[in-house]
Amino acid sequence: MYPSPKDISQWVWTGIGSGAEKIIFWCLNARKTGNEAGEWSMLDYQGNPSERLEEVSEIIAILNENKDLMSGAHPVVSPVTIILSPETMLLQSRHDHFRDIPGRMANAHMLCALAFYETLSELGLSPEIKLADDFDWDGPEGKSHVAILPNMTCIPAKLVSRLKTFIQNKNKLIITGLTGYFDEHENNLPLEEFPLKDLVGGKIKEIRLEDNIFFYSLNDLDDRLPVHMWETEILNETGTVEGRAGDRVIAVRNNFRGGEVLWIPGLIGLGAWLNDNKPLASFLKKELSRQTGNGFVFTEHTPGVFMKVLQNGNDFLIALVNGKNEEASLDIEGLDNKKLKLLCGDKNWLMNGKIHLESRGTLIFRYN
Repeated sequence: MYPSPKDISQWVWTGIGSGAEKIIFWCLNARKTGNEAGEWSMLDYQGNPSERLEEVSEIIAILNENKDLMSGAHPVVSPVTIILSPETMLLQSRHDHFRDIPGRMANAHMLCALAFYETLSELGLSPEIKLADDFDWDGPEGKSHVAILPNMTCIPAKLVSRLKTFIQNKNKLIITGLTGYFDEHENNLPLEEFPLKDLVGGKIKEIRLEDNIFFYSLNDLDDRLPVHMWETEILNETGTVEGRAGDRVIAVRNNFRGGEVLWIPGLIGLGAWLNDNKPLASFLKKELSRQTGNGFVFTEHTPGVFMKVLQNGNDFLIALVNGKNEEASLDIEGLDNKKLKLLCGDKNWLMNGKIHLESRGTLIFRYN
């Protein structure tokens, strides 16, 4: 296992762009004995700086040369948060009996969350990830924030009222998978008075086993969304139907006390993770057209490419990393390429008017 200077560059710059105050490397010099004896370090076996340490030195030099920007910079994040639920993780770990069905494994909730994080990042957004208890559900009214609940199988009773407060403050929820299937005592909520009914505009009528991957068609969406395993039929009451499978309702949009809830009780996160996330990207781009944060987003879904942005007044540092072993080209909405000053990366970064990233490459720009 050998991280190259390209790996080091990606790790450090995305850490800086995410707001890390310190970055620690394990280790400075290689261990002589023990389980990790001889594994990679920042020094070579003679105790001299390795190419990894030299890469870090170059990054430090860039930071020092741009102190006027970096000293007061803060990360720019989009007003989109992916919610994680420890109760769901605990419950799913108890049900981890089907090793050939990802949706029944212990990490089903986490993989759904990662699918949304990866897809949003490949659109140029920087979503936050927060535990449900750490998120500010009572934030100021009119923030137009979006919270995504990805297959949050367990919804504790105390969270229901907080979700309603969030919505009545004119925010938006995107609820997917079997969110709300159990409470914290593992009671099956669709068999009771479904506590999310007012929010989502209906309740679960039936759940059918389909296939490892099948597809949902939603209104106004050209691409069909890959879904994992279960088709959940909705008994709609107050929502606007956003998708059908034959004559069965599989997605609804509900306006609740000034806010909006989009409910798709199918595993679209795992479907994207296991199959193709391009349709999920099209879906999210449509749903989040007003939630772009600083306005810098990719004009198109760009697989494998992430962007982190630091801001200090009207001055920005933009970090682009390509995680794939192939070249990538992209445009960024809201940016004038002629005003970008390259701080780090391939000097042939601009080709045919598009920003070009080499395989596993990193580009660092300053923009004012």
